[in-house]
Amino acid sequence: MIEKPKEISVAEFFEKNKHILGYSNPAKALVTCVKEAVDNSLDATEEAGILPDILVRINRVDKHYRITVEDNGPGIEKIEIINDLADGADMSIINAFIADNESLRL
Repeated sequence: MIEKPKEISVAEFFEKNKHILGYSNPAKALVTCVKEAVDNSLDATEEAGILPDILVRINRVDKHYRITVEDNGPGIEKIEIINDLADGADMSIINAFIADNESLRL
């Protein structure tokens, strides 16, 4: 008899597969985060037909890094964020996020 695969959360998948996803060590994780954010900015500006203007900041905060990526893309619609976050998330977290990010221009 074939056993049905166990369902796991996205967070659990990421935790178990850091090496596949590019987060196996701190240096590689930092590079992967910056690359993914810049790729997203380039994709968004290309789809909108806009010449990209991208600013990347990396600041060390104690033992961690804060990565900030700003671009001139069209942003993300509020409903897209709500739908993405709502997929298995606690609605109180989503409401707090929306309250703290009035423009939701990520």
